[in-house]
Amino acid sequence: MKRVLYFFSLVIFGLFCGVTAYGENIYVEDHADVLSAETKEEINQYNQKYKGG
Repeated sequence: MKRVLYFFSLVIFGLFCGVTAYGENIYVEDHADVLSAETKEEINQYNQKYKGG
């Protein structure tokens, strides 16, 4: 039983971290017009790499 609870806690933790990271990416994209075009390109590459898009 302990092992099952441990597994579920890992899954929930992973989901939470994924959602947080995804939210940060959207935030960065929305405010990218403040940054230079070069920085925007880096952000887009980063997002494509880690979002799988």
